[in-house]
Amino acid sequence: MDVETKEAPAADHPVRIGVSKEQRQNTRAVCKLIRESGATWEKRLPFLTWDTSFGLLLWCGCLGLMWWAASENYHGRLSAVALVLCSMLATSVLHEMEHDIIHSLWARHHDWLQHVFFLGIWVAKLGANPWFRKKLHLQHHTLSGQDDDAEERLIGLGLPMGIKRMAVTVHPMGPRK
Repeated sequence: MDVETKEAPAADHPVRIGVSKEQRQNTRAVCKLIRESGATWEKRLPFLTWDTSFGLLLWCGCLGLMWWAASENYHGRLSAVALVLCSMLATSVLHEMEHDIIHSLWARHHDWLQHVFFLGIWVAKLGANPWFRKKLHLQHHTLSGQDDDAEERLIGLGLPMGIKRMAVTVHPMGPRK
């Protein structure tokens, strides 16, 4: 079995990716089938090609909902509970959009629009930089389940539920073992 070994950028030991030639071929075959299936569905249902327009509408709608709810709350026409619920709905949709944009599922032919989406999501969520998250998340797919998988470390995956996992979630770069 042909297995790759890659050097981790800041590690003292090589990371075993453990991907055989056969596994890489299987992955490519599955990806090809998914792309072909998507193309077939787009031919059957032409509105599926409007993904960029739909994404822009959804993005604007979420940002608009957050703006409207904040404005209505400021003027005393919307309760704080309703404001929180509207913001939670909008940010959860934006978070999922961010993940899909990381995988180039929205505006895949318009890089500049992906950057606009990222900027709006970053401002709305007041969270981690989406460009950094993209690098981290795509690396996660390569290192998934290994100690060097920073994304899983950030949320304490692999640790049993308890004090230690909560502590790692609060300060993820702490020791895991």
